[in-house]
Amino acid sequence: LAVLHGTGRALSNMGLLQILQRMNPCESQYRILMLGLDGAGKTSIIKALKTPEGDVPETLPTPGFTVQSIPCQEVKLNIWDIGGAA
Repeated sequence: LAVLHGTGRALSNMGLLQILQRMNPCESQYRILMLGLDGAGKTSIIKALKTPEGDVPETLPTPGFTVQSIPCQEVKLNIWDIGGAA
C-alpha cells in the first residue's frame, strides 16, 4: 500500500486519472465504485489514498456502504465502498 499514498501523484502514475480524464475531460469530479470480496482490502486502499504518509489505520468490516471524497490534483474522486459484511 505504500505505493498508493500521496494524493494525486500515485493515482496519476497508475493511470487512473488519465483514463478518467480521457473518458470525460470536462468533469471536475468522478464517481468510483469499489467492489471486491470480503477482506480484500477495499477500505484499506481508500484509507491509504486519503492518508498523505500512506499509513493505514486498522480497519473494520464495512457494513452496507460508505462514500468518501478524495481531492486529487484539480479533481475530486467520490469513492463508493460497498461492504460485504452484515
